[in-house]
Amino acid sequence: MSGPMLKRDGRLFLRGLLPALLLTCILAVACGVAGAAASKGAERQTDPVKVALVDNEDSLLSRISISMVTDQSYMSSLMTITQEDNETDALRKMREGEYGAVVSLPDGYMEKIMHGENCTGKIYISDALENEGELIESISDFGARLLTAGQLGVFAGERVIVEDELGESVHSQFLENSNAKLITFALDAYDSIFTFEVLPYASTGVSMTMYYAACWIVLLIFVVGLFFPELYITDCKGSIYARLKTYGMSSFDFMLGKVLYPTIFRMALAVIASIILKFNAVGTLSMCMISLFASLVTSNLAVALSKKGGWSVAILAMSAVCLFMAGGLVPRTMLPEILPKIAAYTPFGAALSPVLSSIRGEGPELKAIIIALIYSAVFIIAAFSAQRYFPKSNEEVRL
Repeated sequence: MSGPMLKRDGRLFLRGLLPALLLTCILAVACGVAGAAASKGAERQTDPVKVALVDNEDSLLSRISISMVTDQSYMSSLMTITQEDNETDALRKMREGEYGAVVSLPDGYMEKIMHGENCTGKIYISDALENEGELIESISDFGARLLTAGQLGVFAGERVIVEDELGESVHSQFLENSNAKLITFALDAYDSIFTFEVLPYASTGVSMTMYYAACWIVLLIFVVGLFFPELYITDCKGSIYARLKTYGMSSFDFMLGKVLYPTIFRMALAVIASIILKFNAVGTLSMCMISLFASLVTSNLAVALSKKGGWSVAILAMSAVCLFMAGGLVPRTMLPEILPKIAAYTPFGAALSPVLSSIRGEGPELKAIIIALIYSAVFIIAAFSAQRYFPKSNEEVRL
């Protein structure tokens, strides 16, 4: 019976192929736009903080120093600094949401720093940007500590001059030269001493953009099964199923085409995605295995729910909820830590893991393979169990 059933399922598949292709193209574009928007929204969470800087001293030395600070690479990655003429205007703009913080430097602060005196500026932080405020405080604290450590070195040098009675001219020259070198060193410290590396996004092992791309590709592979409703629904009608059963159809014959044809369709999408993402042979093979897994889950779920209805809603809801839990809609850093961990054990997570491994140039993880096998077995059993309640004869249909 396998041959005739495959031909029948093939006809049902081909009947819905053209609409499915059109809907898949539309969905692919929608997923691309939505994924890009979600990724952009996540990136905005890490955008540099907008900071207003008020320089009340406004001397040549202070302007030079501020210019050197704002040109540092670490500064541009953490905050965008805009100078304001006065503190009142800066605070007003912060309340209006234009700035996340205001840094106000007092008059004479450069002179005090040069002579090792305490110099206190003011930092105003918007209560709507608490996390960014902590970042600004940390940077300010680090800068203060750096200058303080340098001044301690100057004081140590001055003590040697005084104790050895080297004279006022030596002391003045030392003070001027050491402070000038100290400020230059402090301003150049980040670019000359530290190296910077962009780490993977939220322990995923890939960049933020690639993570969102992987999430939405998996969603697309799962959801395209919705575009073949006749393949799942038609043969599950009591009269047709009973007639096929009379002709000697087994449960395996009944399910084979319903898994095989959507898998072929998904594999074509997987190969296209692999080419776009520049996967190697192992990555492409992983994507094809994901296609088989998605077909096993969605096809068997559709059959299991065919009598009760709502199979399409169940597939869509499962995919959307898992997408959210995995951090494909909102940044993972904004979700409770437990959600992405739970998502890894869902069908969506089992499919997402090999995609991420392929992006990293690695083979699929054993844990993801085991989870996929377990879900496949569960959904297959559910579909075969549901067939027990289908009519097996025309007499049952009439009853």
